[in-house]
Amino acid sequence: MSRNQFISIVDYLQSDEGFNSKNFTIIRDEYQKECDGSFPVFMNESALKKIAQKLKIKINNDDDDDDDDDFGILRDCVMPNPHDSQSTVQCKLKSRIPVNTSVTVENSHHFPPQVYSPPTTTNGSSSSESNEAIKLLTDIDCLVNIKKVLPEVSTFIHSFLLKPIPQINESLQGSVESISNSIIDQKPFILDAQCPLYLFVREQMFKYPVVVSVSHSNSTRFRLVEPIRLNDDFDKWEYDHLRGLFDLELVPHDSNSKFPSRWHLADNVSIYCRITIINSNEQIGSSSRFDRLHADSLDAFVRNVCAQENNDRSGDWLKALKAADIFHFEHLASLDRTEWDRIPLLSVNAKRILRAEVDRQRTNIVGEQRRHVITNTIDENKEENSLLNISENQSPSISEHYADIHLVKLYMWHLLHDQPTVKKFGNLAKIETKCVDAAFKEMQCEGYADDGLFLRMKEFFLPLTISQKELNLQWSSDGHIQRAWSEKRNKLLENIKELDTKLKEEIKVFKKYSDDIGKAEQNIIDKERQYSSTVSMITSNNRNTRPTGTIDRFLESIRRSKRHSKEQVAALRLAYTEWEKCKSDLLEKLNSLRDKKIASRTQIMNLENQIEEEKVRLNLIETTLNTPQQPVDNQLVKPPRGLVLYGPPGKLKCLICL
Repeated sequence: MSRNQFISIVDYLQSDEGFNSKNFTIIRDEYQKECDGSFPVFMNESALKKIAQKLKIKINNDDDDDDDDDFGILRDCVMPNPHDSQSTVQCKLKSRIPVNTSVTVENSHHFPPQVYSPPTTTNGSSSSESNEAIKLLTDIDCLVNIKKVLPEVSTFIHSFLLKPIPQINESLQGSVESISNSIIDQKPFILDAQCPLYLFVREQMFKYPVVVSVSHSNSTRFRLVEPIRLNDDFDKWEYDHLRGLFDLELVPHDSNSKFPSRWHLADNVSIYCRITIINSNEQIGSSSRFDRLHADSLDAFVRNVCAQENNDRSGDWLKALKAADIFHFEHLASLDRTEWDRIPLLSVNAKRILRAEVDRQRTNIVGEQRRHVITNTIDENKEENSLLNISENQSPSISEHYADIHLVKLYMWHLLHDQPTVKKFGNLAKIETKCVDAAFKEMQCEGYADDGLFLRMKEFFLPLTISQKELNLQWSSDGHIQRAWSEKRNKLLENIKELDTKLKEEIKVFKKYSDDIGKAEQNIIDKERQYSSTVSMITSNNRNTRPTGTIDRFLESIRRSKRHSKEQVAALRLAYTEWEKCKSDLLEKLNSLRDKKIASRTQIMNLENQIEEEKVRLNLIETTLNTPQQPVDNQLVKPPRGLVLYGPPGKLKCLICL
């Protein structure tokens, strides 16, 4: 189907009577099917695109920048809270219709633009809070409340949270900073728009198109990250994304003591940061403003739960509970699953939220009773209680601190994965290198024998410590690497030049030996001719005597000749002796020259081989420096498969392996 046959999201959600709630429900149902029957915490954009294709809804693409609001409205249709989702969509639809009361906000560079006007309730009526206009805040304070005063936490805050992403050194291999008093309780400073904390605040607040601040909760502080609480058939589970290291809260800027009743962050908001330390009493007593919900009355409990969920449905929920004759918190806590299902006026989401908080409140009460029993029986079982206190009060190790910090980094990096600067930086390593080193060092300090396996176990984790930035390291990103290769190339060029000079000198020596050998051979020939002429002169008077073969035979023929004299024989013997001595000297010199020539030829061959090897190395370096770097396939770096079982003896580790 062609693109021009699709309709916009505005036309899809509009009807003659106004808002088309039927099509709105269809979008939510289709999205829930694509997401396996639930609304995930993080937006599934691929599922949204499939829905748009199926329902023939026109959304933005790379060639059409004017449809940016359409995809934003489609995202708002599938927010987890259906009431907030419908209110936000209706608000945006009204702003898309040309009316005089619409208020637009300038488009942000990193976040989709949002348009606000007073939303109405689902049934068409509006409350006093809903009628109040949404106020866009251009200035706000972000509190970083440090709960664990550790040098590693301070290093993480300054080297990661507050530093612009292009300048981040993602490893904690540098020196660990101590928490300085100069940064604690100081005047707020403006966050850089490229630092992870600024982007994280914007990303978290983007999930709340409208923040409702009520008198009993979030009117002075807004907590950015709440722990996840889950209940199943086995136990109640809770997980803190910030690992109990610190909290992040938004508070009004300057002299404002409270937030407006309905507010949101402007696209050009300036976020001021202030770092504080929570003392030990505050850490124990107020780890979260929702950890201890007021259960004295049903009204207070429901209001606190609605404040935690950031909705203003407390009146509707209380009305539904009281219609079912539930007037006290004890009545709510005694309900079983089937009785919860029989409350007709409560939505499924409201039942789920209230049940989870009731179960959590019940767990807290049981925990307090258990601690009370342990306290009363401390004198009766001192040894057992002391062991219990040791196990409970055992502080985390350095490696656990590093692991917690890296988990926080991975959590924030995952939420910011759509930001351009984060995409350019790449994914972080799955495990911190310093965490692995600290863990094995602690194992050695605890008395575990190395047995030569610790190094191999470290290699097991090595692929997990490699980040995408290290895989795609460019020459320009690290001048030290390029300088090192350039120095090797210059050194090879100098070696080749030196070897070439030696080769030329050795060739000259070789040619000189060749000339000397030729002269020596010619000298031998000349001496032999001179000797032959001397013999001829001596024997010229006796013509009957002719040289035959060797000189001995010639002298023997002279003796047998009847015409000879002793003087001739003596002269011949003297000439022969001189010739043999001269010949021996000349041959010895000739052999010496030939040996030197052979040695020179060997030296020349060695120099030529060395020059050839150096040229091969030089070509490799030149190719490396001149060839554009190709991206590294992440699939080439895979961790080995297996498990590392760690613990004291007698914990059935070997039995598990069997």
